[in-house]
Amino acid sequence: MSAAGTSTFVVTPEVLAKVESLASQGLTTKQIGDVLGAAESTIYKYKKNDVKFAEAIKSGQAKGVATISNALFQSARGGHVVAQIFYLKNRAPGEWRDRKELEHQGPGGGPVRVISSTMTPQEAAEAYAATLNDR
Repeated sequence: MSAAGTSTFVVTPEVLAKVESLASQGLTTKQIGDVLGAAESTIYKYKKNDVKFAEAIKSGQAKGVATISNALFQSARGGHVVAQIFYLKNRAPGEWRDRKELEHQGPGGGPVRVISSTMTPQEAAEAYAATLNDR
């Protein structure tokens, strides 16, 4: 490996294994470059132009997510309430979210009339009057 910013960076099987390992630990592209002694731009270049290099990063990231997902799941199964809540909110958000989305309707089930600052005074007055009449 070379000093950051030089063009003698070489992708070897050892480098691919290291990249995969670093990506699995959640390191950013810049951090991977720092560990390998390569500029961040070099890492991006190899991600774009070298399929094996890009796959090493993707594979490492997937392994990291799988490891953390498994640890979260095991914590949830073990009775860790926060882990249980986090798991349910993310795996079944329709049933386990804190906020419910509500659709607003105007009087009689019609559309909500919005009065905005972009309206002329006449348009705002008409929208307000229409809202009062819909009651």
